[in-house]
Amino acid sequence: MRPFDVVTVAVLPALAEETLFRGALLPAIGVSPVGVVGAGVVFGALHAGGGRNAAFAAWASVVGCAYGACAVATGNVAVAMAAHAMANYASAALWLKENPDAAKA
Repeated sequence: MRPFDVVTVAVLPALAEETLFRGALLPAIGVSPVGVVGAGVVFGALHAGGGRNAAFAAWASVVGCAYGACAVATGNVAVAMAAHAMANYASAALWLKENPDAAKA
C-alpha cells in the first residue's frame, strides 16, 4: 500500500458520506439538534454489518452526531468533511502500523 492509497481511503469516503449525511440528509430532517441526531443515527446504522458489530455502529452514530454538530456550528459541511477525513486517515495509519504486512501488498 502506498501513502497515496491511505489518503484516498481517508478522503473519498469522507467526501461522499458527509455530502450525503450532513449535506443532504441533515437539511432534509432539519438543521437542528433533532436533525443532527437523526442524521447521526442513520449514519451509524449504515455502518453496521460487513463484519462490524453493534458497538461500532453506536460509536459511528456518536461520531456522526459530532460531524453534524461541526457542520451546524460552522455552517459549512467542509468542516465535517475535513474532520471525517482526518479520523479516517488516523484510523488507516494505525491499522497499517498494526498490520505491517498489509503495507507491502
